Amino acid sequence: MTRRRKKCVLKIDIDNIKGKIPKDWMLAKAWHIIGDMQRIYGRDAVFFSREWSEHGGLHLRITIPENLGDEWIARLQYVLGDDPYRSMRNLQRIRHGLSRWNKFFQGSRG
Repeated sequence: MTRRRKKCVLKIDIDNIKGKIPKDWMLAKAWHIIGDMQRIYGRDAVFFSREWSEHGGLHLRITIPENLGDEWIARLQYVLGDDPYRSMRNLQRIRHGLSRWNKFFQGSRG
């Protein structure tokens, strides 16, 4: 009998600095990240979704068939190209014991 492994969701925020980065470049980066995860875990084992943020960036969600600890998830997201400021805030939330630390920012930045 095959034992089912737990999954985790990686959330990667690809920012569009002042709206200057072409969307096709951002999509190319997203496909590169997804391809890396498919090479590691297998094409059929990786699920993903993407959506454009309110600020013109790209939010990428990748489900992988591995259960990682919170700091490892945050580290992997950073290595894969997550917004460094978001990564820093996520690490602070983890170290302060927040269970819902991995969120995409929505709304205006005042």
